[in-house]
Amino acid sequence: MQFLGDSTSEILTQRLRNEVKRAFPAAGLRCIFKTTPLLRSRIKDKLPSFASSMCIHQFNCSCGASYIGRTIRRVSSRISQHHPAWLSKGQTKSIRRAILSHLVETEHRINVNHAFKVIYHIPTNLNFALRVRLLNIAEVGCGDPY
Repeated sequence: MQFLGDSTSEILTQRLRNEVKRAFPAAGLRCIFKTTPLLRSRIKDKLPSFASSMCIHQFNCSCGASYIGRTIRRVSSRISQHHPAWLSKGQTKSIRRAILSHLVETEHRINVNHAFKVIYHIPTNLNFALRVRLLNIAEVGCGDPY
């Protein structure tokens, strides 16, 4: 389907192909143009940060200990693994998480809403595989991979 700007994109594509062909005769260049929605982000309501997925989250304990982790699941699901309901009741069960281990060993009590926060969220307009790679990169750098 033709749209305004087709001739510009064709000219740009041809110029880029010619330059690449001149510098690297065996290479082929394929240009892909992508648009981003302008209104969708303004119309949709923002989700609460704990409802988001594909993000880097941080835990800060009242003693100063901190933990940074990543999750492809919803943050609220990950928090329930780090701070299960049985912990608030004083029970002890299987401990497989670093944060949970810290809380049990030190007997610290936390307010989940204050102790956990999302520090980076991978954009949702990318495909899943790319989002997972960016999430891994962001965790290493503990921030924005761009």
